[in-house]
Amino acid sequence: MDKTWRDHHRILPPGANTPRGVGIDIASTIGALNVRLPGVRPGVALLPGGGVRAGPANLLSKPLESPRLIMSPASGTGRTERAATRSRFRFRFRTLNHAQAIGLLVACACMWSVAGLISRKLEEAQSLEVTFWRSFFCLLAMGAGLGWHWRGEALKAVARIGRWGLFSAAMWAVMFTCFMIALTRTSVANTVVVMSLAPLLAAMLGRLVLKVTIPRATWVAIALAAGGVWWMVREGISDEGLEGMLIAAGVPLASAANLVVLQAKRAEVDLIPAVLVGALMSCVLTLPWAVPFQANPSDIGWLAFLGIFQLAIPCALLVWVARFLPPHEIALICLLEVVLGPIWAWLGAGEKMPQATIEGGLMVIVALIANELRGRWMVARA
Repeated sequence: MDKTWRDHHRILPPGANTPRGVGIDIASTIGALNVRLPGVRPGVALLPGGGVRAGPANLLSKPLESPRLIMSPASGTGRTERAATRSRFRFRFRTLNHAQAIGLLVACACMWSVAGLISRKLEEAQSLEVTFWRSFFCLLAMGAGLGWHWRGEALKAVARIGRWGLFSAAMWAVMFTCFMIALTRTSVANTVVVMSLAPLLAAMLGRLVLKVTIPRATWVAIALAAGGVWWMVREGISDEGLEGMLIAAGVPLASAANLVVLQAKRAEVDLIPAVLVGALMSCVLTLPWAVPFQANPSDIGWLAFLGIFQLAIPCALLVWVARFLPPHEIALICLLEVVLGPIWAWLGAGEKMPQATIEGGLMVIVALIANELRGRWMVARA
């Protein structure tokens, strides 16, 4: 197989630098050449390192595979295999390698983490009114983004999310609302500790539903990161506010369930519009407790910033990134939000960071870096 033939048909040689776990469809190439390879059937994928994996029949149990792309030799553009047979379902996205996906996810964590700093600038708006306005501006931003992307078919894109899209939307709504409700019924420390369970729950659910094989070192990293979060807020933890802690548990549970659905259904439906539907659900749920509105014009400006840059953009990016990373890895990296929050408060509001916050934050960062370095080492060995 010479280099010119490989380049023309987008077939990469063993050991090429391809995204981790991404398969290259070679069914059409084999058929065009009338070549029969031992053990290779139409719909198989050539994996990095030269291995062969079966196609979409086992999609749910192969969470590290991106949606299979049928490549055009002339243009190099791709479309999902299902879109080839269902003309009404079409969406395009760029394939990310592992480093790019991690970089976008870190950017998402940075955007999520500014909520504490911006909330300190609010003068009148409180509690569920904050959640309502954030969700409202998230709804507007997602509507504008989908309208720009889909042009005249934005409503059709929303309608196509189906029952799994509605489930994902409900999970977004739970995450948008439960955090603020929990803060009214328990301490911030209790809420943050409960939310730190997200990587563990995502790993367990991914193992149960998607059959993800999770290395022992990753379990250690999850435990170390959770321990770091506990160390950060341990002085504020109390046994009061059990109701609030149960409500706060809705955030990691909804997050884990949503990540699993995003991973499982990534090749069947575009779930970015589900963020818009989730924001709408959150608005409807919180409106009765948000009126009469107390927010002044300054508050509205800051809440618009949160709705756009702290909800809409990072949540849409997360849906995209979830095509390329397993749920437990996403949830683990998202713990950076807890670490970065106090840093922004220190830089932007002059708040002091206790020694425990620094020590616990370093534990979380070490766990994340060690897990990623080990993953790279394992890929290099394969």
